[in-house]
Amino acid sequence: MREIRVSANTEGRSLGEAIADIKQRAAGLALPAGYSIDYTGETEDMVESFGYVMQPLAIMFSLPLSLVVPVVYTYLDDLGALFVRWWSRKTPAHAGQTTTASR
Repeated sequence: MREIRVSANTEGRSLGEAIADIKQRAAGLALPAGYSIDYTGETEDMVESFGYVMQPLAIMFSLPLSLVVPVVYTYLDDLGALFVRWWSRKTPAHAGQTTTASR
């Protein structure tokens, strides 16, 4: 496999801005069959490090939720049970049935 490496100095601009410009201009290129453009080096490191940042954040947010959700669910379940008990006392079991008065 042959490759051509292109490097540039991005002084005064962030790496993200420079890569966005390069990708925009490269999108307009008509590459022959079998040719491709790969972004490596610091760009690859930047994308990879973003993944490393997201993993701890996901754990940091999921741990508190895993502790809070069961408590909230239990509270809501108890609240639902209270509602059912209240409703059953308020509504007689024979509601809706027709009664005949006996003399």
